[in-house]
Amino acid sequence: MHDRGSGAGWSDRGATGDDDHGERAASATDHPFLIAPATRYQHRELAGRGGMGEVLVARDRRLGRDVALKRIADDLGQRDPTLASRLAREAWVTARLEHPSIVPIYDAGVDGSGELYYTMRLIHGRSLAEALAEADAHAARLGLLRHFLAAAQAVAYAHRHGIVHRDLKPANIMVGEFGETQLVDWGLAGFCLAATARAFAEDVPGLDGARATAVARGQAAERPVAVTTGADEPVGTPAYMSPEQARGETVTTASDMYSFGLFLQVLFTERGPHEEGLTAPQVVERAARGESVVHRGVDRDIGSLITSLKSLAPSDRPTALDVIDRLTGIATRTRRAMQRVAAIAALALIALAAAKYITDVTRERNTAMSARADAERRRGQAEALIGFMVGDLRSKLEPVGRLDVLDDVGTHALDYFKSLRPEEISPQELRRNAKTLNQLGEVRMAQGNLAAAGEVLRSSIALATAAVNRDPNDGENQIELGASHFWMGSLLQKQGDLQGALDQYTTYLRISEKLAATQPQNADYQLEVAYGHANVGTILEQRGDLEGALAHYQGSVAIKERRLQGKPQRADWNADLARTVNKIGVVLRFLGRYQEAETALGREHELLTNALRTEPNNTKWMVRLSANLNFRGRLAEELGLQESAHRHFSDAQALMTKLVAGDAKNANWQRDLATADSHVARMLHHRGQLMAAGETFRRALSR
Repeated sequence: MHDRGSGAGWSDRGATGDDDHGERAASATDHPFLIAPATRYQHRELAGRGGMGEVLVARDRRLGRDVALKRIADDLGQRDPTLASRLAREAWVTARLEHPSIVPIYDAGVDGSGELYYTMRLIHGRSLAEALAEADAHAARLGLLRHFLAAAQAVAYAHRHGIVHRDLKPANIMVGEFGETQLVDWGLAGFCLAATARAFAEDVPGLDGARATAVARGQAAERPVAVTTGADEPVGTPAYMSPEQARGETVTTASDMYSFGLFLQVLFTERGPHEEGLTAPQVVERAARGESVVHRGVDRDIGSLITSLKSLAPSDRPTALDVIDRLTGIATRTRRAMQRVAAIAALALIALAAAKYITDVTRERNTAMSARADAERRRGQAEALIGFMVGDLRSKLEPVGRLDVLDDVGTHALDYFKSLRPEEISPQELRRNAKTLNQLGEVRMAQGNLAAAGEVLRSSIALATAAVNRDPNDGENQIELGASHFWMGSLLQKQGDLQGALDQYTTYLRISEKLAATQPQNADYQLEVAYGHANVGTILEQRGDLEGALAHYQGSVAIKERRLQGKPQRADWNADLARTVNKIGVVLRFLGRYQEAETALGREHELLTNALRTEPNNTKWMVRLSANLNFRGRLAEELGLQESAHRHFSDAQALMTKLVAGDAKNANWQRDLATADSHVARMLHHRGQLMAAGETFRRALSR
């Protein structure tokens, strides 16, 4: 259930009239409201114990009901004095999350010894972990899914208010005796907004000066939210940790979504996220690498959702609202989806027929050598059909989430390409087939099947290499070989193999540079070099080689600047250049070269503004511009330029306000607006405009 708590009650004597009614309160025979604070809660039994404290089942003698009372265990409080701030923060946060699926708080206070406690609703029921253990497969997939959805709605609500749970697991979702769902145990919750911690310090009485000052400075909110125990191990449940949490890195709302992916996998496969028999440190090591048990035997839509939730990169994971929408769509099979069934079925028949056709052609090629000319003709038809299936048909299947239709086509296509003898076909055919395999590799990566993508891309590199060896002077052959290495680098980057990704991206860059040197006037070849520099720079930055990354980013920018000079009004070219200029600004900031960073970020602002003049309703560019303004604001603060910082933060706030006005349900935009609000509030506070700062803080917290 919960973890544990302390006893006692409020210490402000005047609130209950202890001076006049102390004797009557001690007996509590005439009126329960006269019970003294120190004896209000009668402890009955220990309900649970965790890393921060304990939860007791207690009797509220004033109101005549059982409650769950949480406090810090005496031994823990003596060992770690910061736990008091964490407990108070947990109570303060949970009390403000007024949601039907978040356990409500009844009371909070400081006991006679100065220790904090709070009480909450006592849930009579069982955890979802217990329900899963007792349910059969059908019940687990259907009957219990509604509790997962309710928990997802609670998490979405918390995320909207800038709070990350950080310990999502079946054991922390309670199913009450009346079927209600309650998400509990916010003891490890982390704040996304510094404003939350500052407001907390002002609202919670009873903290000593040191504790209040620590929270008021935002330390609990602004530090990376990877809390450690005395043994310097990440706090949380190892089996459900996200990679960034297991590595002790900054945790965002995306970390909760990774945990949801593991939870959803358990819900539909009835297997834990990791193999049995592993120690906790072994599980943490696996989690840090993004490794978990492969989910099999589930609906393809569910499998696709689980795969996306378990993405190694936090930015690739769907939000809680996305999960709710997708699960609701899966559960109800909306009318719109049903209308697509007939069309998808027809496409599936085409795909299956194509797969059989490809197989027949392969068999004919191997067994009917006497009809070589006819086989070559049919081989060309088969390759054209494969190209259509993986290219044109893919574009129709991807929007409706049915890339699985291409599974058989992809398998047979790969077998077919493996059967080819490069010396028997032209370099142009080799190049065309390599391109098709690159497209198939994209499909496999989109499906989350990274192992299959690797096999496909290795075949693509082999065919493209053969094409270059046969005709090294054909620039298109070189381009396709570079593309094959690019996609392999992208795959290895997704898998966390940074050295492998760097090797592939470097090969892609070298091919592009050699090609561009032979035809310096070819703008497309020059652009490939720019992209090569940017990709190599990204890996170097991730590995901590900031100077090396900066050199490559500058090389990319130089090429894109020359391209833009020819057509300065091209909105997409302005936005493309702005993306790489942003990378330069960020790296310069981390190198401590603040003035140069501000110059780069000013250039990014100019480029995005130019792009938006042509496409004023492009929301992606508007979000990027808002991020630019927030970053420049923080940089101006570090340079001591408070007025400039205030102006940048205010501009970001105005931009996000405009976006939210157009789509108030967009959780990401609401979060970004809350961040901008908190920055503006901080600036107002520095100016001494306390009322305006407080109002802006409250608005940020309400989002």
